[in-house]
Amino acid sequence: MSPDTDVLIVGAGPTGLMLANQLVR
Repeated sequence: MSPDTDVLIVGAGPTGLMLANQLVR
């Protein structure tokens, strides 16, 4: 994962983490 994606996840919070999980799969 790129740093930009990491920043987006941190900014979005738990919801962002769940969304990222779906994208990674």
